[in-house]
Amino acid sequence: MKTRSLIIFICLMFSVTAQAQRSTHASKSFNDYRPIGETRLWTFLLKDSTLGQLISTVEKETKINGESGYVLNDRIYLDYSKVGNPVIIDVSGQHYVSSNGTYLGDDLKFIINEQEERLNFKKDNDNITGFVTRLGEEVDFEIPCSENRFAIDNNFMDHYEAYLAMRDLKVGDTISDSIFMPQTGLMGMIEGQVVGYSWQQLHKTLFDSVFVIRLTSPQNMEMFFTPDKKLLKVNIKSIQMRIYLDAIQQRPVSKLQVSSFTLKEFIKLLPAYSVFIIIGFITALLFFSRKLLSRFGLISFGIGLLSVSIVIWVQLPIQNYLFKLLYAPSIAIGEASFFMGLMTIIPAGIIQEGLKIICIPLVLTLLKSKRDNSILIGTLLGVGLGIAEASYLVSIVHPQEIFSWGLLERVSWIMFHVISGALIGWAYYNGKGKLILILGITMLLNIILRSLPFLSPIDILPIEMIVILYAVIVLIFLLVSLFIIKKQSYQQ
Repeated sequence: MKTRSLIIFICLMFSVTAQAQRSTHASKSFNDYRPIGETRLWTFLLKDSTLGQLISTVEKETKINGESGYVLNDRIYLDYSKVGNPVIIDVSGQHYVSSNGTYLGDDLKFIINEQEERLNFKKDNDNITGFVTRLGEEVDFEIPCSENRFAIDNNFMDHYEAYLAMRDLKVGDTISDSIFMPQTGLMGMIEGQVVGYSWQQLHKTLFDSVFVIRLTSPQNMEMFFTPDKKLLKVNIKSIQMRIYLDAIQQRPVSKLQVSSFTLKEFIKLLPAYSVFIIIGFITALLFFSRKLLSRFGLISFGIGLLSVSIVIWVQLPIQNYLFKLLYAPSIAIGEASFFMGLMTIIPAGIIQEGLKIICIPLVLTLLKSKRDNSILIGTLLGVGLGIAEASYLVSIVHPQEIFSWGLLERVSWIMFHVISGALIGWAYYNGKGKLILILGITMLLNIILRSLPFLSPIDILPIEMIVILYAVIVLIFLLVSLFIIKKQSYQQ
């Protein structure tokens, strides 16, 4: 009876939430929902075969004929030979949008099988001008286009997403707007209706609350769009195609972008920061019941906080470079490679665990202490690094709610850093042999944990199960580490 009542309560809760969220306001600017440096990846499936992916990155700010906007680097690769059609489409280049998401231009290269063509358009007042190529020969182009017109091309999900993000949505709304379609060079219409808002199963174990939007033009499709401006799924039933938003990645932000982090945003994130601090020190208390606030502890914690600068300015740029060099090309052709993904995160394991072993003797030297305090120092270094890294990452990509999968992942990583720091400190106390062994284990475990998200694009594990797996592995790591360290008391 209790179980049945709980199920009814949960269903009612979701029902009430769905009824309450029947509308959402437009983003104030394009950069509000897609910050500079963000990459979104959509995967295309036709009759259960993966055709390829669209990779869309907000590269930088720009000006087109005096109007400010943003540059999107797009690459779409679709291999229809996998379903018996000998056509391979490869489109890459830059798409320009204004601050309110409307069209400013394109500079694209098309390769259909082996035939290459170009398209270069710019918005100039009430006209779109430029050129296209036909069999390699440039042909001038011009078409009238009024202000504040969106551009949408078939298969470019980021175009559809921008259109939906930059308008108010309400269940029952009719959509009817004139749009420009760059690949055809024609004006067209986007028409449809917002038919509902509900809790939907989108893919296997992926569930979310979404607006359901049915378009009749420029083609018949069913779209699933979240209030926080993500186009999670598209069904094109006439050709049995499904398109999924598989990944969102934010590259390290520049100093200029960091300065845009406002006091309002800081206050909004205070609950998350509080959770990080509490989790960090509770985990440390499992190893030390005293001395956390001693001179050794506070200095170690401070150095741990400062060491995140190495993560931001060294580790993340290296990972971003390797991601573009190794992993992005494989996902662009629909062959997401776990091995290539693994290569991009190896520097994280080496740098972060290396920081701990470098900082422990550094603190001991600064404070003129013997090895007796190495475990305390390692533990508090881990607390500082874990809290600082988690706080930095949520400041880049804000969580939508305090209890979320993203925050659970961050909490698991804070615990990992505390445990790893304590274990490396214990190994440092016990000699070179144990130190080499433990350092190798913590580096390997760091790399393994960071490699788990690369199982999602290849459909082995959904992201929710990966986050749960994070937590389970970290808890096992905690129990094993406590058993090793607590066999003797080193709290001297």
